[in-house]
Amino acid sequence: MISSSFDPSELYTFEALHDRAVMLTPEQMDQASLDSQTAPDRWQAYCDRLAQFGLVNWLTENNLQANQETQDLQVRGFTVRSHFVSASEEEFVTLSPSDLSTPAHFYVIATVAEEQGQVWVSGFLSHAQMQTQLAAVKRSNTAIELPIDAFNPKLETLCLALRTTEAVPFATSSKTSTSRVVDQVVNLRTWLSRQWDDTVDLLDGWMPLEPMREASAMRGDTVGALPQILQSLARKGIRLADSTQGLSKILPIGPIPLRLYVVPGEANAQQEWEMLVVLESATSEPMPSGLMLRIRDDQQVLLEQTFDPQETTDRSLFAEVVSGLDESVFVEIVLPNGKVHSLPKFVFQDI
Repeated sequence: MISSSFDPSELYTFEALHDRAVMLTPEQMDQASLDSQTAPDRWQAYCDRLAQFGLVNWLTENNLQANQETQDLQVRGFTVRSHFVSASEEEFVTLSPSDLSTPAHFYVIATVAEEQGQVWVSGFLSHAQMQTQLAAVKRSNTAIELPIDAFNPKLETLCLALRTTEAVPFATSSKTSTSRVVDQVVNLRTWLSRQWDDTVDLLDGWMPLEPMREASAMRGDTVGALPQILQSLARKGIRLADSTQGLSKILPIGPIPLRLYVVPGEANAQQEWEMLVVLESATSEPMPSGLMLRIRDDQQVLLEQTFDPQETTDRSLFAEVVSGLDESVFVEIVLPNGKVHSLPKFVFQDI
């Protein structure tokens, strides 16, 4: 047993762990004790290792294979990092700078009941969600406290992400002014075919749109001005199926917040898929002059639209692209100052 000034009884302030609790093997507990022998804080290192073993067992129970690399787990190309929390941490999760020294696709918190040999996997954050949380809290050189209720408790959503989305390597540091979100791929076929109320939880900040035939009769901020935009586009010959579902996201990236719509269509007989992208102001103020919507694939820029209020009465930018099933589409928003904000790539792949 590892000695510590921390009182282990704090771990057992509840009668039993949730149904999601998984058992640790004696071999795992022995290995955790061995691995923590030289750590500066042996108790913390011991519990962190038990949390990781518990996460491995939980993933196995959910038919997901995990391979360990350094302090992280690899699951289908995703980097998954576990972090131990005690039952006494009722409001905050305390992280050290070393916990965030390298990025992970998912950060998973787990409560450890060492004497019972149990671990309860209790919540997670995606990389983008973690960055949002870090930007909103005070941090020091020794500790970072995040609200525990910021972690998503819907673990079936994590499983869905690990099974149906594809991991993309993190961007390396660059001297350019590009802000790129590369920790997630949006599979639009998954979006159209699966439980999109769950899938949207994986995509930080995205909101579902009702099918267009329903949205056209709605009013309010939930769908913005999309029905009116679609009516305007229809007059230009761009029409979408009434049953089409879409995604919407607020982007606080410029002088005013922007709203982005992504409206996919089903694959056609030529094995191509279509996507409509619309960018507008999320407020009553118009978009800034010079704002650009850029669409590209892996090889080249496909389309660029620049907002110029002196040349158009439209209050939005739009792009319609058609791609093959094996192709990816990237959406970039270029601010008037030249800064580029890139979204996750969009694909339309079998699930």
